[in-house]
Amino acid sequence: MISNTAIISTCGLAVAGGLLASCASDYAKPYPLLTQPEMDRIQEANSIDDYQLLSDPVPVSEFQTQTLPIQSDFELPPLLAREKSINEVSLGLSQVRDSVLLNNLGIEVDRYQAGVESQRIGEELGAFDATFSVDFSYGQDVEGATSLVDPTGSIKTDAFSVSPGLQVPLSTGGELEIEMNLYNYQQLANDVSTIASSNEEVSGQEAQLSFSYTQPLLQGAGSTVALAPIVLADYSSRQAVAGVTLQIINTLANAERTYWDTWVAHQQFESAHEVYEYAKQQFEATRDLYEGQQATIVDVRQAQASVLTQARHVIGFEDKYVVSSLRLQVLMNDPDLSLDGSCLVLPFEQPLFRPFIADSNRAIRYAMAHRMELLQLELQVAADTLELAVAKNTLLPNVALAAEIGAIGITDSGLGESIDDMFNGSQAAPWSLALSASMPIGNNTAISAYRAALLQRLGDIANVNQQRLTIRKDVLTALTALETSARQLRVAHQAEIAYRKAWEGTTELFLLGEQTAGDVADSLEHYGESRFATIAAAGDYQKALVALAMSTGTTLGMNNIEWKPAPVPVVPD
Repeated sequence: MISNTAIISTCGLAVAGGLLASCASDYAKPYPLLTQPEMDRIQEANSIDDYQLLSDPVPVSEFQTQTLPIQSDFELPPLLAREKSINEVSLGLSQVRDSVLLNNLGIEVDRYQAGVESQRIGEELGAFDATFSVDFSYGQDVEGATSLVDPTGSIKTDAFSVSPGLQVPLSTGGELEIEMNLYNYQQLANDVSTIASSNEEVSGQEAQLSFSYTQPLLQGAGSTVALAPIVLADYSSRQAVAGVTLQIINTLANAERTYWDTWVAHQQFESAHEVYEYAKQQFEATRDLYEGQQATIVDVRQAQASVLTQARHVIGFEDKYVVSSLRLQVLMNDPDLSLDGSCLVLPFEQPLFRPFIADSNRAIRYAMAHRMELLQLELQVAADTLELAVAKNTLLPNVALAAEIGAIGITDSGLGESIDDMFNGSQAAPWSLALSASMPIGNNTAISAYRAALLQRLGDIANVNQQRLTIRKDVLTALTALETSARQLRVAHQAEIAYRKAWEGTTELFLLGEQTAGDVADSLEHYGESRFATIAAAGDYQKALVALAMSTGTTLGMNNIEWKPAPVPVVPD
C-alpha cells in the first residue's frame, strides 16, 4: 500500500526590489564617458610647440641691448596691472569671506563627504529593518510506483504552496521570525492497486504557522554589540562634520592670508612704481647737472642704473600682485571674477592694529575647547572604546538559544478549513527548544583582534595627548608671532621715516655737489626697501592675527558661522 504524504515547502530567498538602471545615469550626466582619443591622451606628453603658444626662438643677444644711450624716456615693459584691458575689482574682507563660504570647492567637497558619512548611519539602521518575504511555488511531480502486479504504475502529484514570512532583527542581537506556509496538493495514482480504486484522485491541504526566536547569550549578545555599527557610523559622521568646520576655518584663514598677501603685493607694486618715478626725476636732475658741467658721466650712469633697478622692482612686485590675486580668485571661486586673466583683485581693506589683551593660559583653554582636530581625535578614541568592547565580547563562547512554537492544520476540505484546524485544538502544537555552544580551540583570532583594538585605542589616546601639546605650541607660537610682528611693524615704520629723511638729505647734498649720484641711488634704494619692509610688516601683523584665531579654532571677523549639509539626491521612483 502506498500512502499519500504531505510535502512541506521550505522558505525561499526573499526577492527585493528591481534594478534602478536610470539612477546612476541621472547624476553622471555632467561627466559623460571619455572618448577614445581622450583615453589615449593619458599616455602622451606633447610639446608646447605643437600648440603654437610661443613664437619662434631668437638668440638672447638679440633680446638684450648692446648699448645704453643717455635718455630720460625709459621704456618700462608693459605692466599687466596697468593695462586698460585688465579690470581691477575692489574687494573687502567681508566680500572675500562670503564668497569663500558660498563657492569654495574644497569646502563643497568636504560637505559632500560629510553627507556620505551621514548616509552610512541610515545604512546601519537599515540592518534592523523588518523584512517581509513571500515564496510561491507550483509544480507537478511524478513518481514511479511499479510492482509485480502493476509494472507501469505511477503517482502524479500537483502541488501549490505559498509561504509568507516576517523577519524582525532585535537590538539584543537576536531575531524574531514569523512564518506561515499554506500547502495544497492533488494526487492521482495511475495503474496502481491500492485500497482505493485505481485512477482515483486524492487531495489535501495543510497550513502551518510558526514563531521562532533566536538569541545569542554570550558572544554577540546585548545592545552594545548589536548597535555598535550604528554608533560607530555616528562617530564617523561627527568626525566628518568636524572636518567640514575645520575646512571652513582653514580655508577662511587661507583666504585672509592670501588677501593680505595680495594687499602687500599691490602696495609694494604701487610703492615700487612711485620710487621708480623718484629715480627718473633724479636721473633728469643729474643729466641737467651733467649738461651744465656740474656732474660727471659716472653720476649720470649711476642715476640711470638706479632707474633700471627700480624698474626691476616694479616688474617683480607686479608679478607677486598678479600671482596673489589669482590665488585669491581660486579660493573665492566667484563666478563674477572670471579666472581668465581679464581681472585682478584690488584689496581696499586697510590693516588695523588690535592688541592682544588675554593671557596665554586663557587662550590655550579656549583653544582646547574649540580646535576641531582635537575633537576629531577624541571622537576616534570614543569609537575605539566601543570597538574594544565589541572585540572583548568576541572572546566569549558562542552560546545561542533557539525557540520555536507553531500550529498546524491538516484537512482535505480546503485551505480555509486547514487554517481553522490550526486553532481548534484537533492538532498537537509543534514546538522546540535548542541550546547550542561553540568555542574555537585557542581562540587566537578573537584574542589577536582584542589586542589590536586595545593597541589602536592606546595609540589614538597618545594622538590626543600629542594634539594637546601641538595646540599649546600653536597658541604660544601665534602669540609670540603676533607680538613680534607688532614690534617689527613699529621698527619698520621708524626705519622708513629715517631712510626717507636720509634720502632727502643725500639728494640735497648732491645738488650742492657734496654727494655723488651713487650715494643718492643707494639712499633711494634703502628708502624703497624700507617702504617695502613696512608694507610687508603690516601684512605680517594681519596674518599673525589670522594665525592666532586659527590656533584657537576660531575665525577672524566672522561670528556664528553655520553651514548646512550637502543636499541629499532624490532617489528616482
